Amino acid sequence: MHPEVGKLLWKYVHKHRRPAQTEEMTMFLGRRGKPLRYEGVRSSLDGIKAACDIENVRVSAHMFRHTFARFYLERGELFKLACERGHSTVKVTDIYLRIIAVLRLGESTPKNDKKREPSGSFVVRCAFADAA
Repeated sequence: MHPEVGKLLWKYVHKHRRPAQTEEMTMFLGRRGKPLRYEGVRSSLDGIKAACDIENVRVSAHMFRHTFARFYLERGELFKLACERGHSTVKVTDIYLRIIAVLRLGESTPKNDKKREPSGSFVVRCAFADAA
């Protein structure tokens, strides 16, 4: 985890997180102190999008996930990303390599084109996955 993210999470937990019940283990909570649900995330993102006057851009938690993966691959490793995401094979993570290729080269990378699969079908073995 990036140190800045750690600082922000610490601040959230110690200053803003107010669980309805003291034994609540969910990290992110809604206004009433109960676990944040999809509708709450969607509503928050819609509010941020409107406040920032963002138009014609898809803003969703799923898009954040894809964007994170893209940027991670541009700086990191495929196997590490697959492990962090809980993918059972690197093949699942291939979609992000395809997206990067399309964005950089403008080339078409069809999903089922075996010749263009950058990672093949390696199985991901994560150290923490064996402990679970």
